Amino acid sequence: MKPELTSREILGTGKFLSLELLHYRDAKGAERTWEAVRRQNTPNAVIIIARTVPEDCILLVRQFRPALGRYSVAFPAGLIDPGETAATAALRELKEETGYSGKLLHVGPYTSSSAGLSAELLASANVQVDLNAPENKLPQTDFQDGEDIQTFVVPMSDLQAFLQKHLDDGDGLDSRLAFWALALGNVLG
Repeated sequence: MKPELTSREILGTGKFLSLELLHYRDAKGAERTWEAVRRQNTPNAVIIIARTVPEDCILLVRQFRPALGRYSVAFPAGLIDPGETAATAALRELKEETGYSGKLLHVGPYTSSSAGLSAELLASANVQVDLNAPENKLPQTDFQDGEDIQTFVVPMSDLQAFLQKHLDDGDGLDSRLAFWALALGNVLG
């Protein structure tokens, strides 16, 4: 038997999220429940892996995350607006959060962000940022109300030390960035 979602019950709603009780039938036919959160206005988001030329750097952001109670270092990211593609959202969010413009190289498939908690899907976008381009000489951010984001242009050769310093200083580290860094051979501890 294939597991099947049978119903949803909204337990509460806030400005951005709702808490739901999901009723489902498992693979053995047993009726079960699961708690999950759902975004109110859009179910999907995009992260931007922005590498620079001519210097080989990565653009990263540091932002206070209330749910963590501390700052977190991450890739630039944001929600995909209704009717917007992941590609369009990636370039928009990159500009809003970092002030930089770039050339979209690739958008990956949607993957689950945290499947045990949410139905949110996340696309990853690879973007190339030319630091010598006129529009990137004096980058100007366009934060939404309440956003306080620092941008870092981190040389790839310094990535491990940069991330470790932020961890040592008490910052959080987004798991997607941590796994990406590890895949490149940057062991943190």
